[in-house]
Order: sequence, then C-alpha cells, then structure tokens
Amino acid sequence: MSALGPSPPPGPSPLGSRVGRAAAAAMEDYDVGSRAVPSYHVEVDPERYDEMLAEKVARVEALFADLLTSGARSGAEALAPEVFASPPAHFRSRCRFQIAPDDAPSGTRREGGGGGGGASDASDPSDASDASDARGIPPHPAPPRRSTYRLRERGKMTAPIASFPMALERVNAAMPALLRCVDDGDAFWAGELRRDLEAAHFLAARDPEGGMLITLVYSRPIDRIAWKRAAESARARLLEELAGPEYWERDCSGQDKRESASEDEDASVASDASVPSVDENASPEALWLNILGRSKGVRVLAGGAAHVVETLRPSAGPPLAYAQPEGAFSNPNAFVAEATVDWLRSCVGTIRASSGGGWNPGPSSSLLELYCGGGNHTAALAPLFRRVAAVELSAPLCDAARANLRRNGAANAEVIRAPSEKAARAMLRRKKSKQTTRRAGENGESVRVRAPRRRDYSGASDASDRRLAELDLDAFDVVLVDPPRAGLDPDTLALVSRFDAIMYVSCDPTALYRDATTAGRGRGGAGGGGFGDGGEGGLAATHDLARFAVFDHFPYTEHVECGSLWIRKGTGTGGGVK
Repeated sequence: MSALGPSPPPGPSPLGSRVGRAAAAAMEDYDVGSRAVPSYHVEVDPERYDEMLAEKVARVEALFADLLTSGARSGAEALAPEVFASPPAHFRSRCRFQIAPDDAPSGTRREGGGGGGGASDASDPSDASDASDARGIPPHPAPPRRSTYRLRERGKMTAPIASFPMALERVNAAMPALLRCVDDGDAFWAGELRRDLEAAHFLAARDPEGGMLITLVYSRPIDRIAWKRAAESARARLLEELAGPEYWERDCSGQDKRESASEDEDASVASDASVPSVDENASPEALWLNILGRSKGVRVLAGGAAHVVETLRPSAGPPLAYAQPEGAFSNPNAFVAEATVDWLRSCVGTIRASSGGGWNPGPSSSLLELYCGGGNHTAALAPLFRRVAAVELSAPLCDAARANLRRNGAANAEVIRAPSEKAARAMLRRKKSKQTTRRAGENGESVRVRAPRRRDYSGASDASDRRLAELDLDAFDVVLVDPPRAGLDPDTLALVSRFDAIMYVSCDPTALYRDATTAGRGRGGAGGGGFGDGGEGGLAATHDLARFAVFDHFPYTEHVECGSLWIRKGTGTGGGVK
C-alpha cells in the first residue's frame, strides 16, 4: 500500500478475524506489569501492518454497510472506501513518555515527586544511610539509579521501553541521548534537570530544518534561572551529538554555533517570564533542537522557539508549512496528513463536478470550517475558495492557525475563536431573524409576519462575538467539520445539515455514523439554543454519501480516522458520485 495515496481497498474480512481477536484479547487480559506497551497498542510489527489495516477497514465497512450500499439499491454501485495507509514504522512526530527510575515497578501510579530518579536519588551521597553495620564498616554505596521511559496505562506506568518504533527516527535517536544528559552525574546540570522530572514530550518535524522540541515536565516548581542554565548546557550537548553536518555548516554570521548554543546569557535568563507559542521570525537554526521546561504555572525555554514547523507536500501545488506549538494539538502523522489534504482538495473537485440544478459552488464560492485546529486544512483549501471563515475554540491553536495562514499566503481566510456550537447558534439565529413568513388573512389576503428582532452585538466586548454576529449562513456554500471524538453537538449538526455540500473528517467512526443516522442524538441544542431537532434521520436523511475514506493516522492502535463527503439529495448525481 502506498503511504501517501489511496491504496486499493482491501477485501472484506470477517469481523472475528485473527487480528481482531488478538487485539480484543490483549485489551481484556492485559497485565500492566508485564508489558512495555499499553493495551490500546498492539506490538509494532511492520510485517503485519497491511493485515492490521485491512482489519480496521473491515470494521469500518461493517459499521457503515447500510450507508455504503444505499446507492446500490437505486441501481448505482456500492461505495468503496478510499484507503490511505501510513508508513509501517517511524511515522509518529509527537510522543509523550513518563520518566521513572529503572527500579520503579511497573503498574504503579504516577504520583507527584520522584520522577526521573526522584527527589531522593540513590546516586546522591546525601541519600546514603549514616548507619554502619555491627562491625563499624560503612554500608556499600547503592548503585546509581538510571532514568527510563515508560508509557501510561489508566494512570499506571508500563514496563520500561528503550525505543519507540512508531516515533520518527529522529525522535528515537534523541530518546537515549536525553536520558544520558539527565543521568550524567558528572555534569553540573544533571541534578537540576533530573530532580522531580515526571515526563518528557517530544515534538519533531520530519525534516531536521523543521526542528525538534523536547518538553520536560516537573512535579516541583522549577527555578527559571537555574533550570534554564542547566537546560542550555544540555541543549548544547544534544546538538553536538544529534545535529548533522548540515546544521553546523550553515552560515551563522561568523559565530561558532557550538559556542552560541552553550553560552549563558544572564539577561535573557532573568527576563524569560513568558514563552510565545509561535515565533514567526524563528530561523531554521533556531528551530533545530530546543528544550522547554514546564511545571505548574511556569514555562521556561532553552533555545530559539517553542514550536516546530512541519512541511506537507501535497500531490499538487506548493508545499505547505505549519507551525505546531508546544502543548497544543497537532496531527502526529504528517505522512497521512498529506493524504488527507489531497483527499479534501479532490472532494472540492467532486462537489463542483456533481453540482446541478443551478447550484454551482465554483471558485467564487465560500467555505465555512468548524474545528479548524492549527489551520492545516484551512491553508490547504483556501486557494480553492473566494473566502474561508474558520472557527476554533483553543486560543493557542487560533494563534497558530493565523500564523500558518500568513505563512502560506492564505489572505482570504480568517480565524474566529469560538466554540462551534456558539458559532452554529449565532448563524442559525441570524438565519431565523432574516426569514419572513406569510399566512392567509381572514379575507384571503397575504399577511407579512414580522421577523424576530435581531440581537444587538454592537456593544460586545469580544471581537469574536462581533464576528460571530456577522457570520451569515447564506454567505457560505460548503462546510468542513473536523470535530473531536464526541462528534457534533446538536446545534452544530443542525447548522451543518443546512449546507448542500458537507465534508466531515472524524476521528471516531461511531460518532460519524451516529451523526449520519440520528439527528441531534435525541436531545435539544446545548446552552438553550434549541436548534437541534432531536429527531431521527441525521445527515443521511437529507444527503447522499458521495465519497468515503479511511485514514490510518494511528497504526497499531484501535483508532481510525474517516473522511466523508455528503451531497444534498437532488442537487447532484447523488449516491454514486465519484
């Protein structure tokens, strides 16, 4: 199977296949103390990757069987999922690990303190017992405790892991190098980095120029000055060990990078009170490798940036560069993200090819996007539309999305910070306020009924509220949604169903199926909006499923992502649109 494009759909297989039974047994009988991976993972085995993917596709096909075959009942061919595979190894760019000493038993819960050797490190002479044995001979010093990586399973730690085959090769190379820095008792920085270290998060771009960010998470409040000095020294050592000649040979205005990477600048340490999520002026040299320390209420950066820049290379058009900030969601599999961008662009072509009845969403049309995240899809689709309005709740992701739109020259797109349900209610309320109805009077004359009074947002203190009040449902032709695992809330579902063309990306196929088959999920709109009708039907009652895709963003887990394109019945060829 191709890692970057659609693979031939695998043939259907029984739901009780060997792979499925093995995964189910692992989840039921898993003993957290005996394995190095949690129950939601299966062992990484590239030789079995195609088989595992086929099992995932079979499960999804079984779930959507009635929708995929609905066109066949009217004479069209059943819809076949488009399958997009991942590389079988070294595909994941975002990883999080617990840190614990090598003698910490697996299956124990993570508690505050004690991470990475803990506050009482046995290699520290101050931790040695003062007691002597009966002969007056001091006790033999305990061997040093070494730090290990662990995964987490329902709040407990797994057995130690030495490598992580799902992670990018760059991350695998950095993992042992980081622990050597943390455990190096001869280095003055080791104690400051190791004490109460609970976790290490790795965020890396595929290309070295896109950078790598290592976040160290502590249970204690970290001292800004002491920690940053220690982290700068560790960063210099990691750069010396991990950065290739392409880094050291870059022009640095005559300054030796080995010196600049390790020098301590007291002024910058003392003034580092905040760390920007995205620094749009950061150079590739500044991105290469950075360390960020985090404890409750404190973020301290050692290096040039607290983000990385991932570059996607779609099959057509220029590359797309995205800043991915620390602590915010980003797609961990850039290989499949490229395939998703290509698929969404091709869906726009399908929409335009299938339009009819006077409905023609051409290049002058507009796109509404809900749950835009960091703007990956926004920047990719903006050139295909006259205007794009993207809605996102997370403030760091809104900042990243705006920076990414500027980075990719998408001047026709805007980002509005708001919950999707709030945006949906605002747009539906505006639509309702514009409507007028007619009823027959006593003598048969036509009587115009006053539309509901519009709310006055002129005094709104928040710019997002003002922008939401200005969003007009009639101004948009196509909608794209990429909701969290729970799927669409009733008000958002009510809004989305008003569109003739819907692109829906889902990280939970069951939520997508529920939204397709049951409108409002049996309850009214959240927050008193009341636009969700709570009735039966869902998207499939008014729209035909025109295309369906399976994206394997998360190999070796039970998770699967789906893409679906819905065309309103009667507006195009419907059901079997290709």
